Amino acid sequence: MNAQNLNARRRHGAPRERKKILRKMNPLLKRIGEHARRHRDLLDAKFGQTQLSQAQAARIIARIDDLSQRDPQRLKERLKEEKFREFQTRRGGTEARIGIFKSHTRSRVWRAKGLAHRQLAVGWSVLAHNLEWVARRVREQSAKAPLAESA
Repeated sequence: MNAQNLNARRRHGAPRERKKILRKMNPLLKRIGEHARRHRDLLDAKFGQTQLSQAQAARIIARIDDLSQRDPQRLKERLKEEKFREFQTRRGGTEARIGIFKSHTRSRVWRAKGLAHRQLAVGWSVLAHNLEWVARRVREQSAKAPLAESA
């Protein structure tokens, strides 16, 4: 199906065709998720009969749990928890700021290698973003000043 999705590009009606392909994928993804959950429960119940260490089994279970958290039904259940809702609200503001930040850097891939160099690149980008924000505020205030004087 992925090959079909790749072939559904840059043609008339391509978005509709991709949507049709994704609709075919949804039942398959649901079935795979159920399969993974069954195996997760089986591993949890019969861990002692495997050759895995306890840490390996815990890691596999955690990864399957992480994937199941992306399930829409699971999300509906989690949204009933007050703490989870608070985190989602905070996440929305953070992701919006990251989107603005990415557009400021023109979504260019940083060529900096290594953590220290990437931290430096992020620092410079944040500084440039903040300077641009301050300059915009100064422009807005100077545009409002003549209007206030004339009134």
